[in-house]
Amino acid sequence: MGGQSESTLSPYLVTGASRGLGREIALKLASIGLPVIAMARPSKNLNAVGKELLALSSNAVIIACDLSSRDSIASAAEDILERFSSLSGIVHNAGIITPISQMIDSDIQTWSHSIQVNLLAVQDLTIRLMPLLLSAVHSRITAISSGAAVNAISGWSAYCTSKAGLEMWVRCLAEEVADSNLSVVAVAPGIVNTEMQTEIRQASKKDFPLVNKFVSFHEKGELVCPMITAEKLLPIILGERGRNGERLDVRDM
Repeated sequence: MGGQSESTLSPYLVTGASRGLGREIALKLASIGLPVIAMARPSKNLNAVGKELLALSSNAVIIACDLSSRDSIASAAEDILERFSSLSGIVHNAGIITPISQMIDSDIQTWSHSIQVNLLAVQDLTIRLMPLLLSAVHSRITAISSGAAVNAISGWSAYCTSKAGLEMWVRCLAEEVADSNLSVVAVAPGIVNTEMQTEIRQASKKDFPLVNKFVSFHEKGELVCPMITAEKLLPIILGERGRNGERLDVRDM
């Protein structure tokens, strides 16, 4: 780590870190000696990953935050600003697939909730923590996107819209920070074996016409282990791969 002690390194913030891909990313960063801030909604899973992280990195911390709540985001950001003087990066991993339903059947509150968690919270949290990102020697924002950002999928309107917005957010921010120490990328992780996939397989065919295709992915063992995907994402998160504003796909690696 460039001759620096663990205590002098700036941490990486990983959202949605209590399970799935976020958990594996946080553990991977900690396993190579980097301090990690694991953020997720309060849960036993978050507490458990906190213990695992501390076993790997003495500077690991967990911060409970509900990204659907602007007050919760503000409180979590204030906590981070008080504890740290800089950030090496943010991995915006947290996301929700719901509502899975046809647009004409979607409740606006549920649809809006998806946009809040998947897109608006990314902007809110990032801007609040921008002073820490700009204080690091080098920093990298990695936004976990999806093939749904570029493909219209029946039943996934909120998810597709939020991920498409996320990728444009990356491109816009990349333009604005081009002359700074900060770079930002979007990356599609492929079809990863997470609880989101379980939710998808439980959808009705009326709400999600492609449900049988996703059931088949699971039955044929085509879902990728989150640990493997986290390993592939590591050089992107560390800023070793990916140009500012670029969209990458793990399946091309």
